Amino acid sequence: MNVADPVTGFTTLHWLAKHGQQKTFAEVVSRIREKGCAISVDTRTPKAGLTPLHVAAQQGHVSLVEDLLKVYKADTGLRDHSGRKAWQYLPAGTSSELMELAGALAVPGSHSTGTERRAPRRWRQLSVPKFIRRAFSFFRLQLEFAFLLDCCLFLSF
Repeated sequence: MNVADPVTGFTTLHWLAKHGQQKTFAEVVSRIREKGCAISVDTRTPKAGLTPLHVAAQQGHVSLVEDLLKVYKADTGLRDHSGRKAWQYLPAGTSSELMELAGALAVPGSHSTGTERRAPRRWRQLSVPKFIRRAFSFFRLQLEFAFLLDCCLFLSF
């Protein structure tokens, strides 16, 4: 079961998790275990470091995520190469019980003691380009001002 797609690095379990094939996922794992072969649901892709749990969470297959955690005991502490745990890919409307089962320490809106860390916010993709646009517009104004100043000095002679 360690054979991976040469392009994506996905194993069979990754592809089944991507497409939400919960029943087929269970059949594949049970047949491999019947044959006496070792199988790990925590296999990572070489490029991104994703486990089947990460992939199922990314695609929003909440029932498969729940099975991976409860039935197959997937490791919730594994991070992908971006530094994110699987629970950080779960959709926004996911129940707080599943978020905590998936490894979130404290979820906003859940009953916590206040001593846990809050769940980090999702990455806002517009923040960096917005910053860059502002920086470039500032420097463009500075360059235009310097050019106008040079022109005025040149014309005054």
